[in-house]
Amino acid sequence: MSHVSLHGAYFPNNYGDVLILNIEADWIKELTNKEVSLPFATEIYRKTLQSNDVKESESIKTADYMIYGAGGYLGEPPTKKAKWSLKFMRDHLKPAMIANKNKTPYSIIGAGAGPVSPFYGHRSLKYIVDHAEVIAVRDEESKQYLDGFVNDPKKVFVTADVALSLTKADIPAETRDKIMNEYLNFEGLKIGVHIGADRHSKEHGENVQMIIDESIEFFKQNEHLTPVLIIDNENDIQLEAVDYIKKELKKECVVYKHYDIWETTTLLSELDTVLTNKLHIGIVNYAMGNIPISFPYHSKTKRFYKQIDLEQLCTPIAEVKRDSTFNLLNQVINDIDLDKKDKYQLKRNEMMEKALMNKEILNKVLTK
Repeated sequence: MSHVSLHGAYFPNNYGDVLILNIEADWIKELTNKEVSLPFATEIYRKTLQSNDVKESESIKTADYMIYGAGGYLGEPPTKKAKWSLKFMRDHLKPAMIANKNKTPYSIIGAGAGPVSPFYGHRSLKYIVDHAEVIAVRDEESKQYLDGFVNDPKKVFVTADVALSLTKADIPAETRDKIMNEYLNFEGLKIGVHIGADRHSKEHGENVQMIIDESIEFFKQNEHLTPVLIIDNENDIQLEAVDYIKKELKKECVVYKHYDIWETTTLLSELDTVLTNKLHIGIVNYAMGNIPISFPYHSKTKRFYKQIDLEQLCTPIAEVKRDSTFNLLNQVINDIDLDKKDKYQLKRNEMMEKALMNKEILNKVLTK
């Protein structure tokens, strides 16, 4: 059976990356009635996205079309840029080169782009975008960055993150029942805490510790509230942060570990607010009508909060000041208590429309 090859970041079982590629895989199947292949994905992606068995370069060589899918992998992290650039060239230049050699057309749909500093990363990105038929990026900053790379800026469109297409109607009823019964079966507001940054880091550890300590102080002053501690990637940093918070609070906490994208999406949909440094933890919480508080490590996250006119909820870890976490938690909880959630959702409909533009563009390139 004919298939469409879908390439992405493929970080091992990273909630956001799996979720957004799953959304696009479902769109591709719906629009084309074709199978989806994943050229270089890990098994968790193949299982979740229900891809076919065509792998590696054959996925691209034999595809009717290739999609560089959603994600922030076309832009570098704040540190270790040279190392990232070499990995970028290895992981993300290769699909474009295989596609061009085998005359498989491709487009980029829903990605975030830039900046890319080192020379070899620069050249790799230019090759990828120059040979793409259509490029849909998730924010204005990505378009502005790519306008300096592409031969034809008219082929670059601004959409929004594909996860912003989600609503509570997308959540299976049985999944919601499971999450409510196993994790959220308690009275009062539902407040998530997700610490994915290292409190022992020489670079920003003091600020991460400040965020953690002020979160702890908030719950100590609000003993009626039950914290929901989230582990979206079971690494030592997150496990240690959760253990530390539990030890300091000396009270009942809910601990949720991510295994399934729809269970995690359901949890985030039911949290009134979530404190996080991860982009898609915040995006999904916002998409479901809630109020995320962000202390990101990566600049790509700040772009999203600017896009939804909620920059006051996003403070990069490097810029964290004393009392900022405590004050933001109190402000958000006060607004929720006063039934003022809606004032944080003024851009929601616009963002959903822009997110669904990714599907429209997919339809055009895949069914032309």
